[in-house]
Amino acid sequence: MTPAGPTTAPGPAIDPAAIRAVLVIRNDNIGDVLCTTPALTALRRRFPTAHLAILVASYAREAVAGNPDVDEVVVYTKHKHRPDGSRLRAWREMAGVTAAIRSRRFDVAVAMRAHFTSSLGWLAFLTGAPRRIGHAPPRRHPLGFTITHPVPLPEAPAHEVERCLRLLEPLGVPAGEGAPGLTLRRDPAAEAAARDLLRRRGVPPGASIVAFHVSSRRANRWPPDRFAGLADWAAERGAAVVLVEAPGEAEAARTVAGRMRRPPILVETPALSALAALLAQCRLFVCCDGGAMHVAAAVGTRTVAIFGGADPRRWAPWGPGHRVLSCNGIAEAVPLADAAAALAEAWDGR
Repeated sequence: MTPAGPTTAPGPAIDPAAIRAVLVIRNDNIGDVLCTTPALTALRRRFPTAHLAILVASYAREAVAGNPDVDEVVVYTKHKHRPDGSRLRAWREMAGVTAAIRSRRFDVAVAMRAHFTSSLGWLAFLTGAPRRIGHAPPRRHPLGFTITHPVPLPEAPAHEVERCLRLLEPLGVPAGEGAPGLTLRRDPAAEAAARDLLRRRGVPPGASIVAFHVSSRRANRWPPDRFAGLADWAAERGAAVVLVEAPGEAEAARTVAGRMRRPPILVETPALSALAALLAQCRLFVCCDGGAMHVAAAVGTRTVAIFGGADPRRWAPWGPGHRVLSCNGIAEAVPLADAAAALAEAWDGR
């Protein structure tokens, strides 16, 4: 998967004194954006007085809203997230966004996506930034000129956090330094509301709460019977069991609840802030690979994550104390006994 080589030679060394405004491009999903936040922290440390902006899709705005390392969040809406689904209107909006970005005269644009794509290359080029860092395009790619400082993809498996930090090497940020944790703004009002909701549902202050997020992309799904069995195990340990009703996925949580021996607490999380506030109250979180897993890591909640086709070496929850379960790239192949053992280790702090 490592490209044959960059289309262009690496650009000239970047003088830190010339950097007054930096734009990071990360226009994909919530978990991906959260995995970018350690790189934002590293950029802020490197350029404490620079204007630091990030361009994200509207779907992921909450992942960086209020981030203390960011001065500005630039947002656009992808056509698939527009109520009308119009590609034409999405393109018009993007044209307006890139025109506004060009007028700001950013010194550097960093394209922090998984690998080079034509659309990402064009987006970096249209920012007008004279220095454009990104993963190296394949050799002889016609849009190789869009990246002035290409960084080869890592040859060995690396976590997404580390891959993002590696893209900052042309700016003098050593990738080998200890990586910061994920950053997600904590909302005191939302957390107070979450505590009040749990109290009204019968959870006493100081109780050990284990939350389960049972919905996921089809390739990552774990059977409801096994989720129910694992939730019953936690309840037998004395935990207050919460099932998260994600937007549009309430049926999945209710299916698991119907198969449990003890009724759990069902909690709707209509927004990212509500999910983060709930997970911040929990002792442990159990989920399949997805954005919720990174939200839990960002608020410091230990997680047991069940993986399907994604590589855990790249996408595991970032930070200490988490447990990852994977079996030949098939989530359904992960046995209940293995998940119970992982949950027991996390419960005991081992």
